[in-house]
Amino acid sequence: MSSLAGRRQARTTADGHFGFDGLKPGEYTLTARAQSFPEVVRMVALRGGEVVEGLEIRLEVGSRSGTIYGSVTGVLAGETAGVYARGVSASVAADGTYELRGVPAADEVWVSARTGARSLRQRTALGVGDHSRVDFVFEGTARLFGSVSRAGHPNRARTPVDIMSRSGGARAVTFVSAQGRYDVNGLDGGDYLVTIGSRRFEVEVTGQTRFDVDLCGDDGGRFGPGLDNRMEGCAHLVIGGRVLTEDGVGIQGVRVRLTAFGYWRSDWTDSNGAFSFADIRAGNFVLGAHHPSIGVGMHQFSADESVEDLVLQLRRAQSEVVVARETGTEKPLRGPVTVHVFDGSNLLGVFFLGGKAPGDFAVPLTLAGYDLTFSHRGHHPVTLPVWNGYEAMVELRPCGPDGQSCDGVTDLRSLTSSLK
Repeated sequence: MSSLAGRRQARTTADGHFGFDGLKPGEYTLTARAQSFPEVVRMVALRGGEVVEGLEIRLEVGSRSGTIYGSVTGVLAGETAGVYARGVSASVAADGTYELRGVPAADEVWVSARTGARSLRQRTALGVGDHSRVDFVFEGTARLFGSVSRAGHPNRARTPVDIMSRSGGARAVTFVSAQGRYDVNGLDGGDYLVTIGSRRFEVEVTGQTRFDVDLCGDDGGRFGPGLDNRMEGCAHLVIGGRVLTEDGVGIQGVRVRLTAFGYWRSDWTDSNGAFSFADIRAGNFVLGAHHPSIGVGMHQFSADESVEDLVLQLRRAQSEVVVARETGTEKPLRGPVTVHVFDGSNLLGVFFLGGKAPGDFAVPLTLAGYDLTFSHRGHHPVTLPVWNGYEAMVELRPCGPDGQSCDGVTDLRSLTSSLK
């Protein structure tokens, strides 16, 4: 059972009864799930002091559904196995068989079997009332294992290890242990893409294959798309300095953002305008800061050793004002708007901008000649070029209930802007 106030769970008794006590008045979503049956969802409105009894939920095999059954072989000793298809799941019995009843019918149904860290997928056609047999065979005998470290020290974090066959189909997912090790049995021999944390490697698995990884080393691993590339713990550089006004006075309470390829860190200045970032890898950086009444500053630099005397001066914007609003309305956007600064396809920095009045965003003259991408929570981002002395109306389209989503946007510069 769930509502805006939270989520509660209960298991039915032997005779199928369930109950929830201490609920506040309001609307609740009641979801019933049972193995091999499609889930059932009911809406329940509860008034103050009301007791709802005798609520009956029937789990039935859907009228437009079928049954998928079969066997799973190759399960290793001590492992359990399960099969899943279109919201219906079942455990594999001791004799290696399974049955999924009430699977929604479709011309193409993907069926997945999982045992231990390994998984297999197959597809089948399932008509209404049909019985489709899908057998799974885990026949691999190879083993992939090794240690994971950071700068020579054991990686004790529960880092995910994703092992994907280059030929498709077979996959294994596990985690690095508290001792900094991983171990997967029952793999087929062949070439695999192994992703550990934010590094991705090509590994040939034959028999007993040991593959040790230092997540901070330059051993051929490459960053994977959309993965966490921050890599804290790989270096011990300190990047620090002060944020000043044009008159050289330190500014307290300014959010400073340090951006590098694939990650960013932020800090707030103290009473002297000082900031500091610890545990940073060497590389190329963009330092940015913004104060709504003082201005914006940006500094691009490289560092292969600690730098603690950087000075970032905030300057007032000298270009015109950009006003951001929702498409088709006069409603200005409230709260900070995130601005990504691009030089071609390279991300230079990120700012949080906001004027004194909702929807007013001043763009600093120092950003002229770059592309700016404006984004706001719940809206699609837009990109436009910046030049000196311009005025533009940036309209951000909401992610509404029309099925369009803001999730999965990776190339911000591929989106078009709307200028008025």
